[in-house]
Amino acid sequence: MGRERDAADRAVAATGDLRLFGYEPVSVQMEVIPRSRAWRLRRTAVAAGALLLATPLVALLPPHAPWAAAGFLGAVVLGRRRWTERLSAGRFQAPCPRCGETLSLAPGTRIRAPQPVPCDGCGHEPLLEVRLG
Repeated sequence: MGRERDAADRAVAATGDLRLFGYEPVSVQMEVIPRSRAWRLRRTAVAAGALLLATPLVALLPPHAPWAAAGFLGAVVLGRRRWTERLSAGRFQAPCPRCGETLSLAPGTRIRAPQPVPCDGCGHEPLLEVRLG
């Protein structure tokens, strides 16, 4: 709980655009949580380290090689995801460019560039492009 509270305290205001091909972009105001290099390194080490420690254990199960490869590959993939998480969502709500349904992202969601935001109203995924400052 304490870590989530600290993260919410560091949220900064940002602007962005929701774009969907064939429709006018929607400007949005939102809050994002910038992730520091230390935070990303710690999360990368925990995710990759846990899988790398588990890899020898799962490699004991037959067939051995696929489990070992899956453990190693999982460590690389999860480690990379954590390392590239430069922004996380804070507060975000905006109308869909197509149908007007309110779109949202759960707090703490990793924001990619651009971030697809699914719409329950029309089934499309407008792309969110974030600008800090």
